[in-house]
Amino acid sequence: MYTVDLRVDGRNVVLSNEASVRRAIIRGDLTRQTRVIVDANGHEDFVGEAANHSWLRDLLDEVAPVPGAEPSLEPVVRQTDRPDQLAEDDREIHPSPEEGEDKGDAGRTANASLQARKDVDGGHRETAASLSAQAMPLGPRDEKAPGSWGWIVIIIGVLVFLGIVVASNFGGGTSNITVPEAPEARPEPELPVLQAGMFHEWSADENEGIIYKVGDLTVQLFTLHNDGLSAPAVRITDADGQTYQVMGTGGGMSVRARFAVGDLDGGQRSDDLILTSFTGGAHCCTDIAVATKVQGAWRTVDFGMWDGEGMLEFPSDLGGDASPEFEFVDNAFLYAFASYAGSYAPSVIMKLQNGEAVDVSSDAAYRQVHINRMVELERVCRGGSNSACAAYVASAARVGQMSPAWSVMLSNYRGDDDWQYPTGCAILTEDECPTSFVVRFNSLPESLQYFLGQRSYASKAYIPPPNSAGKPSFDCSGVTGGVLKVVCEYSEISDIDRQMAVAYTRALAFSHDRISLQREQQAFISRRDALPNDPYEIIAAYKERLSELQEG
Repeated sequence: MYTVDLRVDGRNVVLSNEASVRRAIIRGDLTRQTRVIVDANGHEDFVGEAANHSWLRDLLDEVAPVPGAEPSLEPVVRQTDRPDQLAEDDREIHPSPEEGEDKGDAGRTANASLQARKDVDGGHRETAASLSAQAMPLGPRDEKAPGSWGWIVIIIGVLVFLGIVVASNFGGGTSNITVPEAPEARPEPELPVLQAGMFHEWSADENEGIIYKVGDLTVQLFTLHNDGLSAPAVRITDADGQTYQVMGTGGGMSVRARFAVGDLDGGQRSDDLILTSFTGGAHCCTDIAVATKVQGAWRTVDFGMWDGEGMLEFPSDLGGDASPEFEFVDNAFLYAFASYAGSYAPSVIMKLQNGEAVDVSSDAAYRQVHINRMVELERVCRGGSNSACAAYVASAARVGQMSPAWSVMLSNYRGDDDWQYPTGCAILTEDECPTSFVVRFNSLPESLQYFLGQRSYASKAYIPPPNSAGKPSFDCSGVTGGVLKVVCEYSEISDIDRQMAVAYTRALAFSHDRISLQREQQAFISRRDALPNDPYEIIAAYKERLSELQEG
């Protein structure tokens, strides 16, 4: 069986079975010239006029034959097991010439009247005059013909007969005439309705091809097959008749997905769709795609791959602007400081804006979300969980409370943990760090500081680049004069500047008051830049600051 999608007067009508196709033909929604799209098992099978598709053409010929075709004039032969009965019936309808001659005018009159009834029963529209003419005697009058009173009786009888025929045609009595009635127009069967603003499970084994009504959309989920892989897909139709298709990610033997329809862009209409599909594998991953309209055109917005189930509830308004947000957890923290089962992570908040997925985690509107997360994580951190401490500090950094949270972490993290902490890289790269440039940290605070800097929770931690001998911790290419030019020109000063940067980074990782340490470092930089361009004074200032950092 086919699923037929056709566009009629700017509307999309989805016909999913033969009965609905027949009804569309009867209503006139589907004609031979209608342009249709025929899908078979989720694949486009035919595009063109309905008359050019064999299955549709057969139904059109059956339900709505081409106007002007000549009806069959072949006599109807009734089947009977009794030849004598067939002969008797034939004699009744077609009297023999002898019977007609013996009965004279009366016989001919009876034949004419019988023929008139046959003509009426056969559906012929005949006038009263023609019927009267057929009922009149056919031969010349003889001595057996009725007299004047007889003619009056015959005329009265004919008029009564005609009155009965007319009355039966206009509802005045019973009649053998059968007037075919136009088929009753039946509406398309109502679609199953699902609630908007919540997720619904879908399984190809149980729900393949079913069309649902959800919010302002009709939704049909089905399976796509490509190169031996199967993936869920959804075809949506909006209130304007536009259709659009979104494909999920395949994985596993049985194709499953979750979907929801609601308002994601603050448009006050439930016409945005979320499709989540599982890739398979341990703890990974849920692919999240959103179908939305931007300036009247549909598009798919990729919200990324997220660990585990990804989303359990429809997005809610977290920022108070009547537009919902997606709340995830930062998957980078999973397996980073503990096993998967023992991992904790800060919240990540994303939003659909102008047809794009935007990370709004640092916006002040979501401060309370991160504070609530801090409260949850601090309790676990104080219980000695390194992973919870890392997530707690990251959540605190979102709301400007990293320094006090760092002190809590320093007081509660487990230094004897044998877990391999996240490593650093001595070169800047977006790819995996080459083995020769990997930097391994000996403590959780140093590893966490670098980890948070790489993910924009805090300032980047300094790691000396390769072949850095004779080079300071900053880029000399933009220096034009002053103390910094002296630092760049003298390799001895460049080396001590680099040593100071390493010492400051380590001191910051173990400071219970990061804000005070940062202010002290900024004060040193200001004093250094105010020095005269005397190499000896500059070296003396660097050595003094380096000693303070190493002793602290």
